[in-house]
Amino acid sequence: MKKRTRTHTNGFVPFVLVLSLGVLSFITSQQVNNIQEQKNIYDEVEEEIFEASSSEILSSETTKVVLTEDEFIEDETFSMDITSSLEDTSGNLLDSTFSLKFIRTLGIGNVGLDVKELQKYLNRNGFLLSPIGYGSPDNETIYFGPRTKEALRKFQEAHSDKILDPFELVEGTGFLGKFTIEFISSYDTSIQKEAEALAQVTEKPILIDNAATHSCSVTPYVQKLIKSQSKARVLKLEPVNESLSFNIETGELPDGLSVSFIETEGVGSRDIDVTLSTTDDASEGSFNIIVIYRVVEDNGNTVSIICQLNVVVE
Repeated sequence: MKKRTRTHTNGFVPFVLVLSLGVLSFITSQQVNNIQEQKNIYDEVEEEIFEASSSEILSSETTKVVLTEDEFIEDETFSMDITSSLEDTSGNLLDSTFSLKFIRTLGIGNVGLDVKELQKYLNRNGFLLSPIGYGSPDNETIYFGPRTKEALRKFQEAHSDKILDPFELVEGTGFLGKFTIEFISSYDTSIQKEAEALAQVTEKPILIDNAATHSCSVTPYVQKLIKSQSKARVLKLEPVNESLSFNIETGELPDGLSVSFIETEGVGSRDIDVTLSTTDDASEGSFNIIVIYRVVEDNGNTVSIICQLNVVVE
């Protein structure tokens, strides 16, 4: 193909003549600028994808998309059918209510509702993708990018005895593989079993996750501690009747972590100061701490409500 261009000497290009296969075509200067601008976008996107994935070994299920956690390039050239990314290896559509029952491994580049649920799980357990913006609590995305990988890596290292030690690994991989999936499933199950065990010794069933009429909550929900450190929280108690008495206590605590309340019993609503403390030999990891809020109702019955907080010991 031969091309000939004609330009004015002042540098302004009103049009370009293109000779191809004997056909003379006219392209305006604006079209030339648009083509160059589009090419620059392609080059930038290609470079960004390469940098994000060049160091990764992706599974066969990986879906590659032109997307990062910080931006989404809206261009019909890069449009894709999200539905295809929500299928497992058998072609079955993933259920948006799978509740952490992951049915595929996940790594950089994967897209799907399961990725979003993984991000929610990590944020909820103290391994924040980001304090603000994409990936932050309530701003989770369906894309597995560098932020997801880094948060997952920290989660794996916090639970290295169950996830990494079997492979004699020192550092987390940031890849959601079989052992990480199994650990998440078993870890959540153990929390539920502890709540069920507590329910057996009360006069009424414990309602999980503040579902009772009476409510309790701990703020902030997630707290990071290093060894030999103390931090404060606030436990908010809200009974349906201000005349009702209450008492509070914690469930089983990990080694080296203590939780103390400025008061453990009283009447009516309360904002109770809570102190979290770790010893120099405290167990490292992410721990869900259960606070049992017992309210004596007008009929004399005692109802127990569980509220949870997450403590990450580093």
